[in-house]
Parts: sequence; structure tokens; C-alpha cells
Amino acid sequence: ELTKPQVRALAAQAGLTAAGHKDSQDVCFIPDGDYAAWLEQAAFPFTPGRFLDPSGRVLGEHRGAERYTLGQRRGLGLALGDRAYVTGKHDGDVIVGPEKDLFRRTVYLTGLNCIPQAEPEPVQVEAKLRYRQKPAPARLIPTGDGCARLEFETPQRAPAPGQLAVCYQGQMVYAGGWITGESLNQR
Repeated sequence: ELTKPQVRALAAQAGLTAAGHKDSQDVCFIPDGDYAAWLEQAAFPFTPGRFLDPSGRVLGEHRGAERYTLGQRRGLGLALGDRAYVTGKHDGDVIVGPEKDLFRRTVYLTGLNCIPQAEPEPVQVEAKLRYRQKPAPARLIPTGDGCARLEFETPQRAPAPGQLAVCYQGQMVYAGGWITGESLNQR
């Protein structure tokens, strides 16, 4: 029944150091957010592959697709002249292209969980694809078997497979589902 600020105040009164820690959405046990270094230390087997442009032309080699996230621009080790972003992954290859290639109007979901009912008819919602993102108007369209399609009024940047999309109606969480790789293959 307490709010986060109330819990922090109680923690401060109790002398707990966590009272002053800033909020984070990152994994707390990975120092400095360097996931690749942590995975290497844990002997995770990275598989080298190729950087490709949107047409399939080879731009260079990489040290494992797991090192790169959708929308990433820095740390690619490519000198292409123009800003380049990770726009997708396919069979160990990392696709690199212009920022405009990151935007999708349609996002596909699996593991749909609807709060008010088992599986709704198509419904107007506001949806977020990231924790800090402002909700955007969209239509949630169930496609059966716990899957759905989110059709946004305006294209959304970098819907990342494996991340959660959350749909709202007003202040209420209406539904949520996991973004699928199919979202990358659709414009």
C-alpha cells in the first residue's frame, strides 16, 4: 500500500544505502551495463558473422550478433560515412542501415495477456514498446492462439523482439504481449 517515495523514506530512516539508489531498468548484477563483457566472462559462445546493408551487401565482420541491439548506432566498428543503425538480425548476420529503417507501423505479439477478458475483439488502445516511451495510439487486433497485431497510427522506432508491448486504456493496463521477430520483417 506504500508508494515508492514512501518506501525510500522508510529505507532512509532505517539507514539502508539502497534508499538513495536511482531507479534502473538494467540487470543489477552486470557492472557498467557491459553485457557482452559479462557474457564473455561467463564463457558465452559468441558466433562471428557479417554486417550487411539492407540489400544484403557485406559491410564487414562482427564478433557475435548477441553483442548488438536493435537501434544501436555506436560501437559497430564500421566507417560508412553516414550514420548507420542496427536495423535487424538474420541467421547470425546483423543488418545495418539508415534510421528510417527502424520504424514500423505494425508490431506482432505472442503470449498475449488481456486483463479484462480472455481475448478481446479489435480494440483501440495506447501502447508502449519501451518502459520510458510515451504511449502511442494503436489498434490491438487479436489473431488467435494468444497472438495479436498492434497497428500504430504513426510508425514506432525499433520494436525489439523479446521485449514486452503494453497496451493501456486510460490508466488501466489492458493487455500485454511479447514482440516477435516477425515485427522486423514487416514495414
